[in-house]
Amino acid sequence: MMRVIILVALSLALLDMAWSAPPTCADALEGVFYDSKRLDANLLARNGTMLGTVILSVVERKESRCFRAVFTVEGNNLSLGKLRAGIITAGEPLPTGKNRFTKRKLATAPLRMKMDICPDRIPRGESDFSCCGLLEFFAFAVFNQGETSVRGYLAPAANTTQKCRIPDEKKPFRYVCTVESFCRILTPD
Repeated sequence: MMRVIILVALSLALLDMAWSAPPTCADALEGVFYDSKRLDANLLARNGTMLGTVILSVVERKESRCFRAVFTVEGNNLSLGKLRAGIITAGEPLPTGKNRFTKRKLATAPLRMKMDICPDRIPRGESDFSCCGLLEFFAFAVFNQGETSVRGYLAPAANTTQKCRIPDEKKPFRYVCTVESFCRILTPD
């Protein structure tokens, strides 16, 4: 009987480890003030047509400071459909497919929508302060034009100072941009 109880307890412990969420930046940023430079980027169709823009900045929310991506329509007769954005710590293997988006949202306003990505949605890297420093930003939006839709992919804007690159040569229309975050430990007053 004792062996059965030990095996059940061990099995439950292993299942709990398998089901527990991976560490996020919320763990590493507790007691830390962080900020980031603003990123201005375009959302382009695969053929290079300008569809909209996305601006990434850090905003104060009730529970923490979060990254805010603001998606805006630039073309006539277009409206926002689906929004996707993701932030991961730099130096980690770049995810592909749906894994690169840490936040998804259906647009409820046709011309301008915001999406917040808080530290609890950003996977943490190997070191405790990998959330402070370089982060990778992915984004795209589905734009509706009448009965058809077209995807707008992240591309650097003319005034973008951050480094953007194409991680997959087979998809030269899809960029990832590096965003630098700044952190300092909060001290009691």
